[in-house]
Amino acid sequence: VVTLGWGALTLGTYVWHKLIRPGTNISLKVKEVTELAPGVHRYRFSPANDQKLPAYLEELGTRSARLLAGRRSGQFAYIRFQSKPPLSEEHPFTFSSPAGGDLEMIVRGSGDYSAFMSTVPPGTGVKLDGPYGKFYPQDLREGTPLVFLAGGIGITPFMSMALDDQLRKKHPMTLVWSIPGPDDEPVAQPLANLAAAGKLDLRILYTRRAPAGGKTSRITNDLIGEILESTQNELSGHTDTQQPQPACFLCGPGSFVKDLSGILKTQGVPKSRIFSESFSW
Repeated sequence: VVTLGWGALTLGTYVWHKLIRPGTNISLKVKEVTELAPGVHRYRFSPANDQKLPAYLEELGTRSARLLAGRRSGQFAYIRFQSKPPLSEEHPFTFSSPAGGDLEMIVRGSGDYSAFMSTVPPGTGVKLDGPYGKFYPQDLREGTPLVFLAGGIGITPFMSMALDDQLRKKHPMTLVWSIPGPDDEPVAQPLANLAAAGKLDLRILYTRRAPAGGKTSRITNDLIGEILESTQNELSGHTDTQQPQPACFLCGPGSFVKDLSGILKTQGVPKSRIFSESFSW
């Protein structure tokens, strides 16, 4: 029974992915490809006729167009380039741009597919299917502090959330980003601008190569305890019945997510307040 059940599920998934879902894809084009750091590129997409995205989606009027128009910061989509294999294959990537804005994705060329992506010229057609995923805080009570813990390219959903003006007005945000060295820093420039303006608590840790005069470090139990304590102190003006508990979001390699989930639990963060998504480097 179990074997037949898994077989039916697999068959159903295949039919959905290969026969039904492609009919809901949105046709776009690559507007711009920019290298932000060694091996890390930002891809911007737009309608093929250079029409403004909201107007284009409204004109389409399809269910998939309405879903994309209503995407939430932190969600992802499947993309297929109108090019030769392997780029014609479908792969999921998270939007790095906030909801309601242009469509952007930041990708590290760590695999065969993502490495080939940097060779895609502007103007290349793209089929985009999305948005998908529930890795976002919009359903949390307003005023809930958000603690974002990112490893490597796992920063992309947090960039989407932190750049969302409406979301940032509803929730105080702390973002800790763990990277091998300062080479990746330019990726976070929009977030650094927010931090400089006092709109985001941003902390960057270097695990292998620190800048001149700096030290290497990792996200530790002590650091998380310090962040949670600081967050609670900021909420000290609330009464006990009003005080919202922080919500912690984790995104990065599988081991990163697993280790930090364990640390958060030892710090007393309930499982219901821990949200995670695994990314590769």
